Amino acid sequence: MTNRKTLLLFWLLCGPGGMTQAQTTVINISGAATATWTAPATGGPYYVRITARGGDGGVSNDFSHLGGGGATMSGTFEVQAGQTIRAISGARGASDGTGGGGGGAGAVNASTNAFLLIAGGGNGAGISDAQNASTSARGGNGGTTDAYSGGGGGGGVNGSGANGREANGGGQVSMTGVSAGGSGHGNGGAGMGGGGGGSFSTQGGGGGGQTGGSGHEAIPASSLPGGTCQSNTRSSNTMSPQDGYVKVELLSTITYYRDSDGDGYGDGAQTKPGPAGCTPDGYVTTNGDCNDGDASIHESKLYYVDAD
Repeated sequence: MTNRKTLLLFWLLCGPGGMTQAQTTVINISGAATATWTAPATGGPYYVRITARGGDGGVSNDFSHLGGGGATMSGTFEVQAGQTIRAISGARGASDGTGGGGGGAGAVNASTNAFLLIAGGGNGAGISDAQNASTSARGGNGGTTDAYSGGGGGGGVNGSGANGREANGGGQVSMTGVSAGGSGHGNGGAGMGGGGGGSFSTQGGGGGGQTGGSGHEAIPASSLPGGTCQSNTRSSNTMSPQDGYVKVELLSTITYYRDSDGDGYGDGAQTKPGPAGCTPDGYVTTNGDCNDGDASIHESKLYYVDAD
């Protein structure tokens, strides 16, 4: 008698995972500029990824030194229906006998009057290579200087930069538009916090930002990190200063699944919406865990019935 085995397929499907879609760029500006985007009046919440880079500081032609690089700051933010995001980008500082500081760049939620992130501008060069903007926040004041040989300080969120030797400080950070750069031997770049002007002596201007850079080259402009899934980078000194920019991307909303047992598979009964490419803590994009309390049981499996 021949033994016979009957094959029976059991494909345990707990449901498909969320599908991603390409993001859409809604703001893309550079130099001393501003732009807004308003979320749709219904639906939501919506999610945007904001990337800002501060303007670079100017080069010192008299001393052949490099300008400071602007910081690059990026984060993902939740935006409610009808809210408006305002982006403000900054210009590079002018290269001259001494360099002007670069203007800061960033974004605010204009509906709630809240800063989202700010990228500091680089300091201008003088008798040495200039400071690159930092990626961390400080006290928020305008940049300092010294009256004997200093350039203008960069503007911060709490005030304008100090005036230096025949050099003006950059304007205070504004939520509504571009702040002026300070005049000097090399003019500061306008932006989200104006860069200070370079002095008619030996020092470049400070970069604008969350806290202004100093007009005596020792202290860099600071930045304001913000959002989730952050990516913040400090730049290098440059002989070819570039304008800052702000880019805002509208991300598709997908479904995330709670992964209580940490096995990489989520529970289809515990879901939350979120931005594509930025997974919330404790959640995953893969559905299919039919027992989220046991890490050894998760994905769909193929089983065979042994009939004899």
